[in-house]
Amino acid sequence: MGFLGDCILSTHLPDAIKQHHTGATVSVLTTPGAASFFKHNGSVNAVIPFAKRGKQKGLPGIWHLAQELKAYKFDVAYSLHRSLRTSFVLALASIPHRVGFKSAKGAFFYTELKTRPLGEHDVIRNLSILGDNSVTKSLSTTLTLVIPPESNISDEVKSWCQGNTPYVNVFPASVWATKRWHKEGFRNIVGNLVAKGYRVGIMGAPNERDHNSFVAKGFPVDVVRDFTGVTSMDETVWMVSRSKLLVCNDSMALHIGSALKIPTVTIFCATSPWFGFGPWQNQALVVQHESLDCKPCKRHGSKACPTGTELCMKGVAPKDVMTAVMKLLEETLTPLNPDTLTQYHLSP
Repeated sequence: MGFLGDCILSTHLPDAIKQHHTGATVSVLTTPGAASFFKHNGSVNAVIPFAKRGKQKGLPGIWHLAQELKAYKFDVAYSLHRSLRTSFVLALASIPHRVGFKSAKGAFFYTELKTRPLGEHDVIRNLSILGDNSVTKSLSTTLTLVIPPESNISDEVKSWCQGNTPYVNVFPASVWATKRWHKEGFRNIVGNLVAKGYRVGIMGAPNERDHNSFVAKGFPVDVVRDFTGVTSMDETVWMVSRSKLLVCNDSMALHIGSALKIPTVTIFCATSPWFGFGPWQNQALVVQHESLDCKPCKRHGSKACPTGTELCMKGVAPKDVMTAVMKLLEETLTPLNPDTLTQYHLSP
């Protein structure tokens, strides 16, 4: 898949394929950024990164990738990605059995087509590439995001994670502007967590530094540490795996929390969990403004609010998010069924 969060929602596929094809060797073709999600998975024999917007872009990149894939002599290719480029490159690689979705661009390049079911979580929709419900009902639906070895982690990150005071990870940003709850709200949550005795790690990508620095500014660094743009993907996963709680927007962080079974509070702004990208099999609470006619505006949100009001972002009160945060922090004191998914909706 293209987005990192979507890639995490496919990490169960290698396990499922090995259930479906006993004794199979499984390789994963993915973006360089998502490679770390699969390289530690025992069901994956090889990870093939494709820098489609980097050094492998354009027709020359497609040609060289096809030749690389051809050398593996694959028997079957399962394609979750529905782009024309993906359909074409798998055919160019002369893989004899190519399975894709009917909704894919260039579907005619595939030798077998599957229907991507509506109304299901994306974990189930991805699994449908292997067959209908009679085939997939016994296959794994558990996301497999393997925690990286400690040798991949910097001393700074290890020192933070090994502190005596429990910490909460906060991801204030998102690729899409209308998916971001307002940064003043996140700063309020951080302040409340500090007041209750928690440390807070602020997380994000390098291009989110300006946004996230507002959330972390002024707090002592031994209590609130801004790791934005500092941690590798391995270190991000490692940090989340040891955290008490995760607070985020509808973003990649939500899916990391699901895969690692970390209690998660997610603020859905312009989008909706009913698109199939909500929490999965972890203790999770969703906070959103449900009564807006304009929500959801698009599947991924928009670059700017179509109405100019930003009500889906600014209409969620910090006190309601903090209510969800404390509810989960208190519930995590006693074990809960890991398959329980609690949706927590508020209409401010």
